[in-house]
Amino acid sequence: MNNIMNSGLSIVRSLLGDKLGGVIDWISNKNNVKSSSVSSLMSLAAPFLMGLISRRVKSDNLGVSGLMD
Repeated sequence: MNNIMNSGLSIVRSLLGDKLGGVIDWISNKNNVKSSSVSSLMSLAAPFLMGLISRRVKSDNLGVSGLMD
């Protein structure tokens, strides 16, 4: 589980960059959830979502422009 969390956090950091803390705080405040819980959920969800996107790209033979559409 820690490997998934670490890779997920890396994905989220690369996508959001220096805005990560602000996004986590915003979600936390809007939903009355601890920031650490939001961070954990985002870290768990990122590899799952990237897997879904990857499967879609492969199954539909999408390039960059197809993915953007």
